[in-house]
Amino acid sequence: MAMGGVPHYLKELKKGESANQAIDRLCFTKDGLLSTEFANLYRSLFENADRHISVVKALAVIRAFTLITILLI
Repeated sequence: MAMGGVPHYLKELKKGESANQAIDRLCFTKDGLLSTEFANLYRSLFENADRHISVVKALAVIRAFTLITILLI
């Protein structure tokens, strides 16, 4: 589901690799095939993509801060 069934992405999966491992490698490593997909997608969808990207990043920081705060309580 995370790959959307696109053959180009599916061929990048490795035998024996879990879905979590594949997503981590493809999306969150420096040279991962999908590491720039977020910015590419937003730039193709929105005229002022940088503003939208800034909002999403700000929400991510707030969520991370909230989770850390909850864990420390």
